[in-house]
Amino acid sequence: MPETEVDDSAQTIALKVDLDEGPLFYAGSLTVGGEESQAGAREKLFKTWKSYEGQVYDLHTLERFLRDLHARPGVRPEQVFEVSLDGTTHLANVHLYLARPIF
Repeated sequence: MPETEVDDSAQTIALKVDLDEGPLFYAGSLTVGGEESQAGAREKLFKTWKSYEGQVYDLHTLERFLRDLHARPGVRPEQVFEVSLDGTTHLANVHLYLARPIF
């Protein structure tokens, strides 16, 4: 529950919130579905992902992954990836469906 402190004389309200960030998640497995638009695309994805596996997963992990793949400009992670967070293993497992080329 947030705590509020009202200061009528200064006409301000202070809101104190205690946040729990929760556990860390780590990059887990990468699965790839669909057909390759370029020969070797799947292999390139898995090879690049290997350097991410086991690393701390954060909001920018998939952006960095796309950058390392030399993805086409404008490709956003939310357009091509589905992420499932496993609360038991603390792994962020990533799925990519090759419906359109990303690099």
